[in-house]
Amino acid sequence: MFKAIGRIKGYLYFWLNDGNDVWCCRSGKKASESDIFPSRDSNIAFKWTKCFKINKNDYKSLQSIEIDNKSKYAAIIVQDRKYPYSNLRVINMRTGIDFIKLNYIGKGSIISSDNSCIYYAKTDESSGAISEIRKQSLTSIKENRCVASFDSTAWPTVHATDDRKYLLVYHGSQVTIIRLASNNAAEKVIGACNGIGSVHKIMHRTIESREFFFGYFVDKFNNWFLIIINGEDNIKKTDTWLRKQIKVDEIEDLFLLENKIVLQVKFDQKIQIRFLDIKALVFNHNQEWKNITIQMKSI
Repeated sequence: MFKAIGRIKGYLYFWLNDGNDVWCCRSGKKASESDIFPSRDSNIAFKWTKCFKINKNDYKSLQSIEIDNKSKYAAIIVQDRKYPYSNLRVINMRTGIDFIKLNYIGKGSIISSDNSCIYYAKTDESSGAISEIRKQSLTSIKENRCVASFDSTAWPTVHATDDRKYLLVYHGSQVTIIRLASNNAAEKVIGACNGIGSVHKIMHRTIESREFFFGYFVDKFNNWFLIIINGEDNIKKTDTWLRKQIKVDEIEDLFLLENKIVLQVKFDQKIQIRFLDIKALVFNHNQEWKNITIQMKSI
């Protein structure tokens, strides 16, 4: 199992299940976008370094992982082996020791852009339903407060856009969008989008002073689509979304680098990375995607 996280300080980070434990790994050397994503289709064998592992005896299943942009902390959501709830573990990547551990967590968490706090979904201890989004300080363990409250019977998933300007909470058939705080400003709940529970991920990027959101979903006929949303006001107006079909078995992930939009897909039972210049995608929708077939090689 291969799962990309993104590029931090020149290194490509990902996590890998080696059949026993789950390892957080990174590419063996610093690389530019052109090194990681060549100009033509190719097979690429990443040499990788194991940063730390999550022992298989410590959890029932691994649900999500995120690394802050200074490679200091990793936020990991794991399902408890003994109890019917999930734990949030914030691990110091230099020591592998838990910095914070919290129980009754929904799927997903995000570390703020300045690495000062982490946002996560808190669930009701008895029902498992989402109750609120909380903000935990990473500089003072005692600082923990509620950002938004919910009333939902659905299991929540928390995701943030890659620039960490927006927090998205998936619950049932709704996505609640929260504009995150900056310069000590308060977080703001923008509102809930109805009927887009099939959207797997939404990411945000400002391009030539215009705001765009990117996501992907599968329809009832098992067709996979990339969506492009022009502006914050249109995120709740599904009829304004540009839909671009991606002919693959499955889209597994989407992430953005400086100049590239990247899809991790499964095609013909193989894992592929498809990428495209992000401006070409936004302003010329008929551009051809470039492709890499991933082959893992240990050092």
